[in-house]
Amino acid sequence: MKHIFSFLLLFSIPGSAILGQSVENDPNVTTIDGKPYKKLVAISNPKQDETHQFEISGAGTTVFSTSNVADGTVNTYKHNQQITVSLVPADKSKGEFHVIFYSDPKEVPQTANYTDKKVAVYYPIQLYESIKEKLDQAFSARKKVYVKVVQKTNGFREGSLIL
Repeated sequence: MKHIFSFLLLFSIPGSAILGQSVENDPNVTTIDGKPYKKLVAISNPKQDETHQFEISGAGTTVFSTSNVADGTVNTYKHNQQITVSLVPADKSKGEFHVIFYSDPKEVPQTANYTDKKVAVYYPIQLYESIKEKLDQAFSARKKVYVKVVQKTNGFREGSLIL
């Protein structure tokens, strides 16, 4: 009996070590409170904390979109709305800037993103009228408007409109 127990112990320890290593090195797995969880979205975090601030000179095109999945199930009746406001940077070489208003907060994996000269800041659709009014007032009064994006190595994201 001792030999069987020793045999099982000998082969179970390396197996658990191998499984533990694969979870630690798997980029699609994260650990929360010591438990591994599979990531739902592939997010690329910066290698060091980043803060970017850009001056905005005006608003561009506004696009109103609605979508659903007409598959014959109850999901057919679930519609998402999105409003995308393009912003015009003072320095056009800085890239593309969008403020995106979304209807379902469960469908947005991040609040802000800055990659490849593309900036997106996300807000709930309920804030559209208020933010649009404040932007229009600031541009009419020729006040400075900025977009600020913070991205940290731990996944923290923050997008701000500074009026």
